[in-house]
Amino acid sequence: MTHKQKILIASITLVLGGCASPQVRVADVTVEKTTGRVNEAIAQVGEVVAREVPKPVLQSKDSVWMPARKYERSINPEDQRLLNRTITINRDFGSVMEVAQRLSMLFGVPVTVAKDALDTAPQTPEQQTGSSMPPQVGQPGANANAPQVVSIAYSGPLSGFLDIIAARYGLSWQLLDGKVSIYRNITRTFVMKAVPGNAALSSRVSTGTMNGGSASNSETTLSASTLSVWQSIEDGIKAMLTDKGRVVVSPATGTVTVTDEPPTMKTVEAFIEQQNIHLSRQVTVQVQVLSVSLDESDNYGIN
Repeated sequence: MTHKQKILIASITLVLGGCASPQVRVADVTVEKTTGRVNEAIAQVGEVVAREVPKPVLQSKDSVWMPARKYERSINPEDQRLLNRTITINRDFGSVMEVAQRLSMLFGVPVTVAKDALDTAPQTPEQQTGSSMPPQVGQPGANANAPQVVSIAYSGPLSGFLDIIAARYGLSWQLLDGKVSIYRNITRTFVMKAVPGNAALSSRVSTGTMNGGSASNSETTLSASTLSVWQSIEDGIKAMLTDKGRVVVSPATGTVTVTDEPPTMKTVEAFIEQQNIHLSRQVTVQVQVLSVSLDESDNYGIN
């Protein structure tokens, strides 16, 4: 091969390499991008698998299975903004209805007062703290026939003002979907894990003696008792209620309906939860014993 041929081959190689190098660089960049996306996808799959812990196929429960769960309702963001709004007030109120009317005028929201809270008189400081001291002359509650006036000077969020009104009158309040409700009592229905009806126990024991095949002395002893789970639950709840509280027990539907103040309702709820724990560990057994006597006599009759 001559010197000119060698130079020509080298020139052709350089030209071809220069033309192919941009395509090679583009391919390398594409491969790197694809590799990066694949690695990100693998990492995401690994995180999902790590978060999802497999649950056992068979789970054991110590209590009766109920297809329901209790969830606390989260407050509506619009309601939260309303509760955070500032209210400045310095005036006298003669009743809870006047408070409701004032709030409706200031905030433009409906405020309802339950029937059981309309005739509520303001509490004295001794009543709010649980003291039994009688009210002095000139204090709210000293004269039942005198107008009950409450003076309130407050500046702050609406929630704080509602708390003050509830404490002064011994009431409760709730804000739901832009509506304020002021009430004294609430009603709740609880499910009991008890078998409907009462458990009855009875027994009969007979003894006898024969004298000479003719005379006989016999004695029969009877005993009976009734166990009523529902009556016991009703008696226990009644002991917790206030003077205006009510309870309705329905063994047919397995429910207990209670109407009372919210603090009392929490006590009743704890009591029913504890009773359900004990009742779920019980079983009901019905036993019937039969006594049969056989002889070899024959009886004939004509119909």
